[in-house]
Amino acid sequence: MDVNKERYSFSDFCEIIKILRSPGGCSWDREQTHESLKKNLIEESYEYIDALSEGNSAKMCDELGDVLLQIVMNSQIAKEEGTFTMEDVVDTISKKMIRRHPHVFGDVTDQSVSGILTRWEEIKKSEKKEEYSLKSTAKHLPSVLRASILAEKSKKMHKNEIIFSKNIDKLREMLDNIENEETSSHKEILCEMMTTLVELFVAQKIDLETAMYHQNEKYIARFES
Repeated sequence: MDVNKERYSFSDFCEIIKILRSPGGCSWDREQTHESLKKNLIEESYEYIDALSEGNSAKMCDELGDVLLQIVMNSQIAKEEGTFTMEDVVDTISKKMIRRHPHVFGDVTDQSVSGILTRWEEIKKSEKKEEYSLKSTAKHLPSVLRASILAEKSKKMHKNEIIFSKNIDKLREMLDNIENEETSSHKEILCEMMTTLVELFVAQKIDLETAMYHQNEKYIARFES
């Protein structure tokens, strides 16, 4: 392979990863597995989010490259194991995008955002069948983010209307209870309060992750300014 190219393509990059995983490649890369790379994908994804939040396009480009590395590396490992290939990954997501956008690639004429989102959920349900449930929500998401996704999904799937005033009353009741309960019960009550607060964010259509990101920055500034 030419290691002095002025510019590399996606196929070049896949070849680089293949070489690194080969017997004559890098011993560290050869030792990696899907399991050992799991935390890397999570970390690299969050580093990209940091770069995006900073508005640093050069850093965004660099961090997306690190995310792509995890995708290609996992695909190469799968190819070696005979389970799937990078081509399978690209083919699968391409077919999914075509299938879930009938208003672009099919005969559906409704281009409204509400119609698009409704169809997306309906198509997703038909694809996953019994898998499409609250249980199917990724377990390794940060717990608060997962809680907000669960509340949003529950609202859509089960028509579980979140009534703001009732949640406020529920919080008041739990605040009263925590003062009268044994210390051993505090964790359970506080967790229930957190779930209720998350539901309030969903009811108000507030992006919890974005809101808490800004709140965390305020918290840091309050103590370190």
